[in-house]
Amino acid sequence: MKKYLCKVKLCSLNIFKHLRPTLLLFLPQVAINIYVFLNKIMLGSMSTVVEAGFFDSSDKIIRMCLTLVTALTTVMMPRVASMFAKGDEEKVNEYLKIGFGIATLFAFPIFFGIEGVASKFIPWFFGEKFIKVIPVISIEAFAIMPISFSQVLGIQYLVPIGKTNQYSKSIIFGAIINFLINIPLIYFYSAVGTAVATVISESCIAILELFFASNNVKISLLFKEFWKPFLSSFIMYLVVKFLNGSLKVSFFYLFVEVFAGICIYTLLLIVLRYEIIRVFVKKLLKK
Repeated sequence: MKKYLCKVKLCSLNIFKHLRPTLLLFLPQVAINIYVFLNKIMLGSMSTVVEAGFFDSSDKIIRMCLTLVTALTTVMMPRVASMFAKGDEEKVNEYLKIGFGIATLFAFPIFFGIEGVASKFIPWFFGEKFIKVIPVISIEAFAIMPISFSQVLGIQYLVPIGKTNQYSKSIIFGAIINFLINIPLIYFYSAVGTAVATVISESCIAILELFFASNNVKISLLFKEFWKPFLSSFIMYLVVKFLNGSLKVSFFYLFVEVFAGICIYTLLLIVLRYEIIRVFVKKLLKK
């Protein structure tokens, strides 16, 4: 190993030049964690611990479902940074469009899937005492789309192209909005109010990031094929909702509903010739 390693003088290292950009990335993550925990703390103090438990159960399912979208945007981040460093803006926009397409590809069926099975899944998974989680998760599920969009716009685009400051502003703005509207909403609607506050604050973050990105990106191109996964997911939802009302509550029948939903959704996207599906198929054929 000696031939590959060399002695570095500590005085030659300029550690502090990385401090500001690191803090700019650190602060929004702190803001995210604070307002996620603040939701539960405020709910527990202003309402009841039981209501906080209802929201926590809903929030865990939503966040778990979003891990797939989060992972995909993180994977795309270094590619965007590399293309931006080379000055290839066309490629940067292409990757952003792909990232946006992947986000909608997964976010819509996750949202409609939750809406379709929540009424039977919640009491089966958590128990009858958690029946009040159903309206909470049905509302909080609306946050899936703005969270997915903000992940793509923030982590995959704004951060790699050096607009970390704008990304931080979006997150902090959303955290402030969340805190302010939580107070009246928790007072009147408890856990449901916190779910509404989450949807509004996440939407504010996504809208602000869209505004910041609009200076360099043609936003209309991102939403060009938006209707295809939406329509496919909605039709999937109708079928899943019908099955959910017809079949008994069990793990097997829940699996049948999910499997049927995935098959219908995939088939409809192929029929509608969704661009991201075509990109995936081309990549597979090349291999």
